[in-house]
Order: sequence, then structure tokens, then C-alpha cells
Amino acid sequence: QGMQPIIGYNHGLRRQDRVTGALRLSLVSSLAYSVVAAAVIAALAHPVAALFLKEPEEIDLAARALRILCVGIAVSGVVPLVAAYYQSIGPPQPAYLLAVGTLLAIKLPLVLIVAQVSHADPTSLWWAIAAGEIGGAAVAGGALWYAKRRT
Repeated sequence: QGMQPIIGYNHGLRRQDRVTGALRLSLVSSLAYSVVAAAVIAALAHPVAALFLKEPEEIDLAARALRILCVGIAVSGVVPLVAAYYQSIGPPQPAYLLAVGTLLAIKLPLVLIVAQVSHADPTSLWWAIAAGEIGGAAVAGGALWYAKRRT
């Protein structure tokens, strides 16, 4: 959210160099933070799960889920960041389309399809959630690339 006023103000001044710089810094910072957070969570998955669970089988299963979900956590900030960028530079429709569209068109269908195909196998569902995050980030990256190409 901190980038929104900076990008909006500089977009209004037609200072694309500053808009690009703020966006780049925000993306790099978000990705770096998310990757580090995901790595820490993955490394500490077993002890974290043990804080909440008692049975060894449950702890192992929860730790496995956390490690798989960390793959998606690493890129989970991309969609909200690109949506915030769109909100900063003009009409909010692209921001809404990204935020809601990636959920309804990528993440939800992917989980529903995998649930049917895998007979609701938990591991497959966790991978579907992570893949949905990656797919959403890819769509957001493509939308950002398209928007920057037009400016």
C-alpha cells in the first residue's frame, strides 16, 4: 500500500521513471520478503505444526502441507501489488479484475478440478493451491508487462 501514493502522484506528474522505479522496488521487495518468509516457514514447518498439534502423524501431515503451500506463498504478493499499481494509475476496473478474476478464473477452478480428479487427495489440493498462486502471479505479471508496454 505504501507504493500507491508514490505511484499515483508521479503518474499524475507524468514521471514514468519514478513510477517504474517505485514499482520495481515494490516488486523486488515483495518477492524478496515472500521468498524469505516462505523459506523460514518451510524450514520451521515441523516445529510450527507441533505447536498446534499433538499426534505425530498430524504434525507430519501439517508440516508437509506448510512446505507445499510455501511454494505459493513465495509469489502471493504479486497479484495484490499489481492490483495496487492499477489502482494508482487510473480506473479501478483492472485492479478488481485481477484481484477477483485470478481467484474466480484460476485458483478456484484449479482447486475444484484437482479435487475431482484426485478424489480430494489433500496433497494434490495443497499443490493446486500453490499452483493457483503461481498462475495468478503469472497473469498479474502479464498484465503488468502489457500495461508497461503501452506506456
